[in-house]
Amino acid sequence: MKKILFVFLILTSCYTIGADVDNTLLLKNLEAANTQIEVLKAQVEVMKSYQDKFLTTVYWSLGTVLGIVILLIGYNWFTNFKSQEKEVQTLKNFIQNELNQKKVMLTEDMDKKIGETLRKQNDRIWGEIHRLKYETILSEFKYKKDLKLYSTCILNVSELMIVNKEISSNFRTQQILDLLVEILELADKENKQYILSSDILSTIHKTLNMVGDEYSMIKNKVNNLIKKMQSK
Repeated sequence: MKKILFVFLILTSCYTIGADVDNTLLLKNLEAANTQIEVLKAQVEVMKSYQDKFLTTVYWSLGTVLGIVILLIGYNWFTNFKSQEKEVQTLKNFIQNELNQKKVMLTEDMDKKIGETLRKQNDRIWGEIHRLKYETILSEFKYKKDLKLYSTCILNVSELMIVNKEISSNFRTQQILDLLVEILELADKENKQYILSSDILSTIHKTLNMVGDEYSMIKNKVNNLIKKMQSK
């Protein structure tokens, strides 16, 4: 019996000692676990802090990069804008210069055409004026001839030659010289050599000097008639 009790006590003591040992180990394990938990928490906090700092750094970097990109884009846009503005200004200047040149060309062309039109109209009008003047003098010549006012007719012939120079008509030149010969022949036939005053002779010579050598034959005829009349 004593042996049994002794064994029981030993077992109980062992159990108690084992229990104490287990409790001690459990506590140590719990402490270790708590320590590990704290370490893990610290690691998490460190990682979280690192992550926050990393994200902050990333965001800051991205923001910086984005800012730089925006600055570059802005600079590029500004540069392109300035370049485009310069190109636009250059184009505007080019277009303005072209328009000015075209304006000058059109103005010169218009002035030239207007000048040509006015010149043609002016020539036509003056041509008509000279023609009417010629016809008027010719009518007066015929009227004076019928009145046998041969001196006046010779003056009319000179006036016709002056007007004819403005018209530049060879046909009329020949006609005028023929009229001069006709008057001298009539005066010679009617013995009116007295009409050959110094003024009339000067007028006749001036009239003959208005024509070229191509009319030398009729000029000689006029001079011969004058000599004939003066010889009477």
